[in-house]
Amino acid sequence: MQKEDTTSPTIAVEALFYTFVMDALEEHDVATCDLPGLFLQTEMEWKMIIRIDGALALLLVKINPERWK
Repeated sequence: MQKEDTTSPTIAVEALFYTFVMDALEEHDVATCDLPGLFLQTEMEWKMIIRIDGALALLLVKINPERWK
């Protein structure tokens, strides 16, 4: 693809703030982080550790127990 034919997946700041407000009103826990190069799927020299819990964690274990249990 040519550079002119592509777009960045960057979210609008206003949309992000609206999401934060809705999550706060619903008393959800929210965390954000910037993962440089993740969208590009480039090779990284570091590991990322994330915490997955609740329904998503149970679903991952159900889909692939060897990897996620």
